[in-house]
Amino acid sequence: MLRLIRAACAGYATALLAIASSNPAVAGEQAGVITILSAPNKGGPVAVVLNGARTNKPACATDGAWTFQDANLFAMLLSAYFNAKPVSITGTGACTAEFPNREEVNYINLP
Repeated sequence: MLRLIRAACAGYATALLAIASSNPAVAGEQAGVITILSAPNKGGPVAVVLNGARTNKPACATDGAWTFQDANLFAMLLSAYFNAKPVSITGTGACTAEFPNREEVNYINLP
């Protein structure tokens, strides 16, 4: 039992260290109206482009698009796109393996 508790504590400490050492200041941010919303035919990463200025872009994000694979986020963006409503995107600060030049979306706000 003591061994299980030690293992759980070690895992918790590792996770805490990973969170503490991450730098959310490099996560990109952008607000604006969607100009491009692109989804592949058979699932996979969606791309979205906004017309507003982007800040805190990580070095890997050389493309102007954001990427994600979440159906809920896609539904939110589709609604905003058809209604020409502005959105606010905050990234993860990292690019994906599928698109190493696009920052991955962390969350989206519809103001």
